[in-house]
Amino acid sequence: MTQTQMSLYGPVAEDLILVEDLLESVKRVDLAPLRLMLDHALAPRGKRLRPALVLLAGTFGDYNLNRLVPLGTAIELLHTASLVHDDVVDGATSRRGRPTANAVFDNALTVLLGDFMFANAAEMVTRTGSLPVTRLFALALMKMTNGELDQDSAAFDVGRDVQHYLWRIGGKTAALFGHSTQGGALLAGCNEGQVEALRSYGYNLGMAFQIVDDILDFTGDEAEMGK
Repeated sequence: MTQTQMSLYGPVAEDLILVEDLLESVKRVDLAPLRLMLDHALAPRGKRLRPALVLLAGTFGDYNLNRLVPLGTAIELLHTASLVHDDVVDGATSRRGRPTANAVFDNALTVLLGDFMFANAAEMVTRTGSLPVTRLFALALMKMTNGELDQDSAAFDVGRDVQHYLWRIGGKTAALFGHSTQGGALLAGCNEGQVEALRSYGYNLGMAFQIVDDILDFTGDEAEMGK
């Protein structure tokens, strides 16, 4: 973890190691080709922003790592699986300066890799023992899928306005940020006002995150950004 991440994540920085450990456990499968694909997909230790949001939200109440860490891991797996599938849909060959899974393997195997990670994410979220949080997880997946379908259907449609763009990134990106903070708050036993405030914070952070990322697609240096 970088010094910047340590500074940003503050009280939960060291606990994110537990998320990394749980992600590593997902790679321990008998099938060698699957191990290779999982290692490729999960190898780049990125910002882990979504698990960090789960843990940070949890600090507002009963900070129970036995419940928060599985949720953070589930959300990171969901996020990674969605990227793997997105790369297949988009025909992308690189992401952040690395070859995509579909470029290294093939589309059929990469779709199955994403499916495996989705299944593991679903299993992880059940470890929280919370039906409301499990429902949030399912809603996040539905919203992300809707956003991706909308993006595909709206490709090259110059008639789409700003409000439509905001609606789409709300589903594709911001929803998962919001569900991360909301889920962490629910598991920590926060009151209704706290849960909603944290959900709103996560959602709006996700909106800002995606807008900046989209702007950088046009203004950033390709070699520096790796995309």
